Amino acid sequence: MSRTTNIEQTFSAEEITSIHLTSTFANIRVTKSEDKEVHVLCNSVPEGSRVEVQGGRLIVELREVGIAERIFLNPFKNAYCTIALPEMILESVAMKTGAGNTDTESLACGRFELDTGAGEVKLNGITAKESIRIEAGAGNVDITELKGGKLNIRTGAGNISIKGETDGLLAKTGTGNMRFDGTVYGDIDISGGIGDTALTLRNPASDFSGKYTLKTTTGIGKVTINYI
Repeated sequence: MSRTTNIEQTFSAEEITSIHLTSTFANIRVTKSEDKEVHVLCNSVPEGSRVEVQGGRLIVELREVGIAERIFLNPFKNAYCTIALPEMILESVAMKTGAGNTDTESLACGRFELDTGAGEVKLNGITAKESIRIEAGAGNVDITELKGGKLNIRTGAGNISIKGETDGLLAKTGTGNMRFDGTVYGDIDISGGIGDTALTLRNPASDFSGKYTLKTTTGIGKVTINYI
């Protein structure tokens, strides 16, 4: 039978310039630290998982869980990992998860990447000046108070809700509705499969008459664009 372990580590913020997290089966949360240090707490994760800093990169690697372990033994139903960060600006954050929810708040970095298989995604207060890339298989994606470079988002099944500012928006959705409310300082290209697309743009409409381009396509569903 698979065994689980708890991991609790504290690091100086000065040691860390980026975060690299991989997980196959756990809920992930990135939140504010109550002090000036970085705290990582992993609960009921597979033995063999590791948390360490190498060359400025915080590595959180939760050991891969086999299908039999997940279905028949299921010791990981309470697995989670929390990363608490003080106010700091990271070069990059990359998270790759299999199954589990992802909840991130008040994170500042140059590049932000999230690749998730199944689970709800909630991102609040993300600032990523260079780029934001999100790939989600199944599950809703809710993004609020976004400030960043170009947003590239691709989903399989689930609704998308985005509020904030970006330097461009590229979205490709499979099944589900998409809502965007905010300002886009760049081109917009949205391709939807099944579901409605609603854009509330806080740019003047003239921005998309030469300065930027706006393209939307959908298989089944309606497209609504409003300017405020």
